[in-house]
Amino acid sequence: MNNYEWVNSFENIFLSFDMDEPGNHGSISVSNLFPPGKVKRVSLPDKYKDANDILNDLKLSSGDRGRLFLNCLYNAKDIRSEGIIGIDEIYSDIIALPEQGLTFPWKGLNEYTYGYRRKEIHGVGGSQAGGKSFMFKELILNVIDNHNNPAGVIFLEEEPKLTAKMLGGMRANKHFHIPPSEKYPWELTELIEQAEYLKGKISFFNHWGGKDWKSIKEKIRFMVNALGIKDVFLDHLTALVAKEANEYTAINTIMEDMASLVQELDCTIFFISHLRKNVGTSFSEGCVITTDDFRGSGAIAFWSNFMYGIERNQQAEDKIERNTTTLRILKDRYTGQATGETVKLLYDTSTGRWSEVD
Repeated sequence: MNNYEWVNSFENIFLSFDMDEPGNHGSISVSNLFPPGKVKRVSLPDKYKDANDILNDLKLSSGDRGRLFLNCLYNAKDIRSEGIIGIDEIYSDIIALPEQGLTFPWKGLNEYTYGYRRKEIHGVGGSQAGGKSFMFKELILNVIDNHNNPAGVIFLEEEPKLTAKMLGGMRANKHFHIPPSEKYPWELTELIEQAEYLKGKISFFNHWGGKDWKSIKEKIRFMVNALGIKDVFLDHLTALVAKEANEYTAINTIMEDMASLVQELDCTIFFISHLRKNVGTSFSEGCVITTDDFRGSGAIAFWSNFMYGIERNQQAEDKIERNTTTLRILKDRYTGQATGETVKLLYDTSTGRWSEVD
């Protein structure tokens, strides 16, 4: 540092460190000492670790060695701190026209959100038995049927065989998880047909061996990298912190990890969270849900790209009202315009499906 002012007096500073990881870190460390754009990194051809390797390359004449190094010098590029990029690096992305995201199964939700995209986290909250898991099953079928993509299913309170029966039943408008009866008739051949269809389209996490986030995180990474899955459904977040001494700290860690994971893997994660106990009207009676009602931590609202509330009056005397769900958009990080919008979904008890209604 004794000669800092003298070195800094030059218009450009060229660094020719070793072409390895220590050399990369060293170049960044040195460049951070000087004004932006002044320090340039000399990159050598792949077979040379450092400038001395060029000097010792006897296959080249002395003149060619000098010209090779000078060429590398002339093509040296600005060094940026790790994570810092300029317009040039993202220019093609900037001028690309915005595209509609992957569609949801409901038209109204697509109009409000422009669909969903990779590298996003979507959180769903609602009362006990309010329809959260059922919404996930509709989304899973949408992924495999409408987008022809495989789905990763991590349901921590439902056995894979039950989930598969219900998904197959929904596709056939049947109730395969209920014994066949006059009210809900179905044939074994129908179940077999749907089970065959689901092969290779859904991968489950058999959670009975453990429910810790560290294990779940690695299973998600395996699903994406090894199985080509881009849509992961986690039901539910609250189960992962049930045994934690500090639920808030644990959820903070999980949400931060999840945000990094979707960026790293270029995938979409949908998760369910339970709600805090409400004072006044119960959530099971259709109370309006806000982001503050999600149980555990403000980290859920901070890291999620979209959040949804599932509202339904399970105690209503009118059957139509009792089977009508309000899907409320609680957070929209994409445009901010969808926050507060709602979509009405009616459950058909005969088919087991949700349909959008006015």
